Amino acid sequence: MNRPGNRSPLKTSVIAAVLVIPALFLLCVAALHLVPDELIEGRLKEAAGEAGVAFTRKSFGKAFPFGIELRAVEVFGNGGTRLVLLDRVRARVNPLSLFAGRLTAYIDGDAGDGGFTGYAILRPSGVGSLTVEARGVDLRYLPVLSRSSVKINGLIDARVSLGRVGAGCPEGAVSIKGYRIESSEVKVMGYPLPLGPIESAGGQVEMKDCKALIDGLWIEGKDLSARLRGEITAIRTPLAQSPVELTIEITPKGGLVNKEYMLSLLSDFRKSANFYSIPVKGTIGAPVFVR
Repeated sequence: MNRPGNRSPLKTSVIAAVLVIPALFLLCVAALHLVPDELIEGRLKEAAGEAGVAFTRKSFGKAFPFGIELRAVEVFGNGGTRLVLLDRVRARVNPLSLFAGRLTAYIDGDAGDGGFTGYAILRPSGVGSLTVEARGVDLRYLPVLSRSSVKINGLIDARVSLGRVGAGCPEGAVSIKGYRIESSEVKVMGYPLPLGPIESAGGQVEMKDCKALIDGLWIEGKDLSARLRGEITAIRTPLAQSPVELTIEITPKGGLVNKEYMLSLLSDFRKSANFYSIPVKGTIGAPVFVR
């Protein structure tokens, strides 16, 4: 039995934890709120620049207790191309994660009626990971698609899981599923082909060894099926300069089968009675159709 005035080591540890954790909490809050907003935002812009992108925002500020919040955010790629629009983005640091030898930040945001949640982990070595899930994001919040060969209006769910972030080329996977797609078309060599009502759409991309394997970005429409396969053979910064070796596979269906004048535009790529395969090389930012 412990004598009065003597405490067991376990009891002492518990008391110390009860006193230290609130003190650390207050210290972290004070430290974050003493750092000027301009300094935090400047570091974020530097990190974005290292990744080959830039961003603007309408407002930037701290979010109690350990976070920051940006509103009306626009993300740009190389050459000023608008990539993503976000109504709100918030990141909150978990200071207790430092006791596990890493720093964890939770992120969330809004894009129209949809949004995303996720978390990022940074280890002392500078290598981290990122996991994000998006739900119900309107494709109008992805203006980068307006510059692509596929035009669609609808909603998407997506999941991004990346490791080795900050250690050269990240590794991981990106999966996408589209739904409530209202109107669409695919452009081939500058000519639009209507897809008609869309039944399903989605895709999967896997990244490893500084490459990205596109395991089928696909659209199934009433009048046409389109699928993109191949590789980004070397992931570079900025991403638009990454070389590609891709193939667009097209299968006309429904009423499009009888529109010979439209299909004649693809005659050089016809592989069978009702199948077309179009090789694509160049870079992400400047793809080239190879005859």
